[in-house]
Amino acid sequence: MTRSLLARPLLVAATLGALLAGCTDPPDDPDPAACRAMAPGESWLGRDGSRVTIVVTNPAPPARFTNWWAVRIEDREGAPMFDPARLTVSAFMPEHGHGAPIAPGVTAEVDGLIVGPLELWMPGQWEIRFDVDGDRTIVPVCIAE
Repeated sequence: MTRSLLARPLLVAATLGALLAGCTDPPDDPDPAACRAMAPGESWLGRDGSRVTIVVTNPAPPARFTNWWAVRIEDREGAPMFDPARLTVSAFMPEHGHGAPIAPGVTAEVDGLIVGPLELWMPGQWEIRFDVDGDRTIVPVCIAE
């Protein structure tokens, strides 16, 4: 009885080792073609015409863990939007199917809005989703190791 109990873990380990031997290393994450650095001044359009412009990020460029962004938003009529109640922001990692652990807040400033903290805790491609009056604008951001 003792011999079979000892042999079973060795057999399982040998089988697992054989299965893993055929595995290759996963591709580097993030993919340089799909995941690029963003720059202040870049703008993204929503489906219905709202525009999100990144004024500055802290840290710059965006990095793992806590980020704060200053943004300028124009609604679908092109008017600057300063009312944080009209805006919902979320961070989502499409490759993994999950969001950030904390929903970022939005506060109004004299010349735009401050979004944060954006908790981008994993390296890879993130989507920062700006929902203005039902119109979604997605800002892709690449987080390096």
